[in-house]
Amino acid sequence: MENANANTNGTAALNFATDPTNPISPANPINTMTPMPNPNAVAAIVPTIDLPILTQKEEALSVIQENLAGFGKLKFDKVKMPAGGGLTFEVADENGNVVPVQEIRGVIIDHFPFKAWWEKSYEEKTDDDDKRPDCFSDDGITGSGCPEKGIAAGQQCASCKYGMWGSSRKEGSRGKDCADKIRIHVLCEGEVFPVFFDLPATSHTNLKEYIKRLTNRLKHYYGVVTSIKLEKDKNAAGTVFSKATFSKAADLTPAEKVAMKQYIDSMKDTIRRIDAETIAAEPGEVSGDTRDLNSLNLGAGAEQAY
Repeated sequence: MENANANTNGTAALNFATDPTNPISPANPINTMTPMPNPNAVAAIVPTIDLPILTQKEEALSVIQENLAGFGKLKFDKVKMPAGGGLTFEVADENGNVVPVQEIRGVIIDHFPFKAWWEKSYEEKTDDDDKRPDCFSDDGITGSGCPEKGIAAGQQCASCKYGMWGSSRKEGSRGKDCADKIRIHVLCEGEVFPVFFDLPATSHTNLKEYIKRLTNRLKHYYGVVTSIKLEKDKNAAGTVFSKATFSKAADLTPAEKVAMKQYIDSMKDTIRRIDAETIAAEPGEVSGDTRDLNSLNLGAGAEQAY
């Protein structure tokens, strides 16, 4: 009887020890018990996009003021659109080297139209030629003028002969000789200052359609993360060219959107400045909109998003 009881008790003990519902069984050791959730715990907030002005505003201001003190006027960097159907942008890295990238991802902080006219076409220019436009308009309404080329100072773009359809010098083209462009500024991940690039007319429809789609859903262009890529297209004459495409990658949170708007308001006067040098600039050059960046205000009284 004692042996029987011992066997019975031993079997019961073995079953108890291997029972997964037993909190001290090998299947659920006491030191690895699943902790009970804390009802008061706060979930970690992950930023939609890593922008220092959203996640490290005070640190960003400190670095700007310490690094750029006494440097005076600096300029933003330019992204170059490719020619001939290329599928990569050209940007300058932190060492000033021009590198190809297939995507520009960030928050669009501004877009506006302008016009530029060159006496020599892109095809006619050499490396020794001045790349600055001979006439330009920063608002698409009034030109800077080029009297020696027959364009009066203050020329109204609407009545300028170079802004008429069919004035293009390109054989078979019915376009304008004066280029219609849209400048957009994009704040990219991990960066404090925006980059900018000048969209040719062939990319305007894609940008306008993208902004229209956002508007239709009551989304501000600065309230989303935008992915900008390139695609090939061909005109009626068979010329291949590159065209920018735009798509939404993510929505910013309400707090991120507020902080972004404050950043834009502090930069608006700067990013709307345009001159012949910024139009002609290449990636890797000291180029862009002139500003005393060491006195930059990232939004007076603005709260950090995180």
